[in-house]
Amino acid sequence: MSSTAYNAIGHINLNSGASLITNSTTNNGSYQGYQFIGNVTVGGTSGSSIISSNNQPNELLGASAGGTTFNVATTGEAVPI
Repeated sequence: MSSTAYNAIGHINLNSGASLITNSTTNNGSYQGYQFIGNVTVGGTSGSSIISSNNQPNELLGASAGGTTFNVATTGEAVPI
């Protein structure tokens, strides 16, 4: 999935090389990437990625609201997290 504006995303699953990419944004406000308001689960046989190609941060759900949990399985890829 690719986006050019702020998007709030619930639970997501990235499997076998899936990519979530924030491209150049049309929003000059405080939120310019994705906001992960659910759990992020990664699995499959190859690594997946979350990329911000516009040098803007992606946001996580605040701790007081339960936070964002990343569940990352061993995928067979030898890449840094």
